[in-house]
Amino acid sequence: MQTPAGANTWPAFWLLSSPSLTNTSLKTAELDVIESYGNWGTSTNYSPPGDPNNYQIAWHDWMPGGTNTGGQFNVLHPGAATAMTTGYHTYGVDVEPSGIKWYFDRNLVWQSPIYASAQAPLYLLVNLALGGGSHNNSTGTGYNWSLTPDPTDLKVQYMAVWASPNSPNYIVSPRKP
Repeated sequence: MQTPAGANTWPAFWLLSSPSLTNTSLKTAELDVIESYGNWGTSTNYSPPGDPNNYQIAWHDWMPGGTNTGGQFNVLHPGAATAMTTGYHTYGVDVEPSGIKWYFDRNLVWQSPIYASAQAPLYLLVNLALGGGSHNNSTGTGYNWSLTPDPTDLKVQYMAVWASPNSPNYIVSPRKP
């Protein structure tokens, strides 16, 4: 994935627990593999509009009604060698019965304990939203959209999913002759 550099951009790669799709009375696991904010670390009218090489990884356990518990970790990758906006990088999460691990370019950057709703089957989402992060208009209550590039692109080369034999959801596929 190569993330956009512009202000007000909000690219994300995340997972949600599948059972909550059909039963809204269940807790919902959310694992944010990457959430990047084009305004990260900015204040009102700040220019330049933020550091897009700073991103957040998180876990949430959403209750019905919208409250959640969870944890988050901010990751900063300064410099051209790791610039998220000028080259492609891999982002990953490994969900195991013993815990959850987050990766950037196959390097471990954070880990947390496992929780019950994250042990359900999960599905992937990749999106580019606008907004999020720090407000940057003159009153500090919204966004100065003139700072947002048009067009703004999130580039994804590929997505891959592997199931660990340690996973309670692991299914052995029959071998083809």
